[in-house]
Amino acid sequence: SGGASDLPHVERKQPTVPHEFKLLSHEMGKHRKEMFETQVKRQQMEERAHRFKAQPAKAIEIDGFQVKKSTAPLTEAAPIHLNTDLRSKERQAFDKRVQEEQARKEEEQRILDEQRAAEEAEELKEKRRQLVHKAQPVHHYRNVELKPSDRPLTEPESPAFALKRSRSLR
Repeated sequence: SGGASDLPHVERKQPTVPHEFKLLSHEMGKHRKEMFETQVKRQQMEERAHRFKAQPAKAIEIDGFQVKKSTAPLTEAAPIHLNTDLRSKERQAFDKRVQEEQARKEEEQRILDEQRAAEEAEELKEKRRQLVHKAQPVHHYRNVELKPSDRPLTEPESPAFALKRSRSLR
């Protein structure tokens, strides 16, 4: 009593097998991933196509170019005549002329200034001389005769300052 055989036989059920959900976002993600991978592959192919592929340098291996020595005579150096020497002498002469001209103009200006100062001093002297007061002689005119007036004297009247109006208001 109490054994395993007394119990009724129970069938064993199969365990639940999980299935993957089919969501629209999963399919879109797979599609985008595939597109990205194809784009990356395409870019890699383009980069390979654009890489520089040089051919091996065959000119190094061939001994084809040799420098030939010249048979022309060597060039001899001639003395150099620069135009700067002549130009500097011309410039010195020009500077000297300009300096003399400037000195002449300054001398003329100095002489003009001295003449102008002398003229102004003379004018000032003349004005001062004219400003000195000199006595004038007394003029003699006709004597003035005083005649008595023919008109009668004025009779004084008191002014009527609004007295009429003030009287009428009372």
